[in-house]
Amino acid sequence: MCKALEDIRFCSCPENLDLSQSKEKTHYIWIMNRVIGLDTTGVMGLTMLPKDKLDDLIPEFIVQELNSKNLFDFEYEPQENDDIRIERIDRHKTRKNEYLFGEYLSFHFFCGEWHIGQTNPFMYHSKIHKNGKVKITKINDAK
Repeated sequence: MCKALEDIRFCSCPENLDLSQSKEKTHYIWIMNRVIGLDTTGVMGLTMLPKDKLDDLIPEFIVQELNSKNLFDFEYEPQENDDIRIERIDRHKTRKNEYLFGEYLSFHFFCGEWHIGQTNPFMYHSKIHKNGKVKITKINDAK
């Protein structure tokens, strides 16, 4: 019997996202970046691309949920070029409290709705606006 994703919520954390005290081996975290200006340095480079799927997290389901209801535990009004990145953190694979550069999904807000994808990191300066843990509720799927 497989488990299907029923619900996803973005729970915010205080200043620092700390998973060191958790007993869970795998976590999903979210990071919201907000564009603060154009990058005029002309820097070019490579970036790690988002995955098409991250375990049971399917981007098409998440973007549909983002566009249909508030998934956050705080008042939030998306702004043009907001990005949300969902990462899987495997505690048994990392020793640091640095959680970036894992496998991830990415969502980008533009033209009044969420889309799968991300802002070009070489075109804009952005900063972390909020972050936290992803809460997933699953239901049994009789497939």
